[in-house]
Amino acid sequence: KYFLWVHYYDPHHPYHSRSPWIKDYASQEFIDQLALTKKTWKELWALVPILKKDPKARECLVALYDSEINYVDAHLGKLIQKLHLDNNTLIIITADHGQEFLEHHFINT
Repeated sequence: KYFLWVHYYDPHHPYHSRSPWIKDYASQEFIDQLALTKKTWKELWALVPILKKDPKARECLVALYDSEINYVDAHLGKLIQKLHLDNNTLIIITADHGQEFLEHHFINT
């Protein structure tokens, strides 16, 4: 019996366009044009008015986040496979929070 705690930092800002998944969500050209991966949280917060008016820009930010989720999922899968767990193993996966991307009322006002 053993306990293993693994903490993956991603997906957290700064979001990176993770290959090969990013191509499923957005064009790399548009991502590069917006330069969202290079912006601080403060700079992203300043973009809220633009993100509210431009759904493509908002979709680009969400695409980066989604590619990060796929990246972590793939690496978590590799880790689980390497552990050679038996049928009596309990795996618990949790997260500290999600991202809201302008979905909460206080930002949309």
